[in-house]
Amino acid sequence: MERANAYAALAAELESWRQKSPADLVARVGVAPMRRDIDLAGEVVSIEVSVTWTDASRERLMVEAVANGPSSWTTERLAERIVLPNPLADARGGS
Repeated sequence: MERANAYAALAAELESWRQKSPADLVARVGVAPMRRDIDLAGEVVSIEVSVTWTDASRERLMVEAVANGPSSWTTERLAERIVLPNPLADARGGS
């Protein structure tokens, strides 16, 4: 797996998740990662995205995207993440 291609794919994936509604993001907390396979320069790479709370205060969400590439000897893996404020926290009286 070409790391530069995988990083670009993860950055694009995270940007698309950044633009999702807060309700959509919160609904993904605690469920199985969303997975899709993409073609990167002739290699099939699996991208998995998960959403978790950063801590018990539930004021921020972490979106993590992981690229798993094909390999016969070792697992090729690249992970990137973003942390987003939870705008729903204001609605429930949080900061």
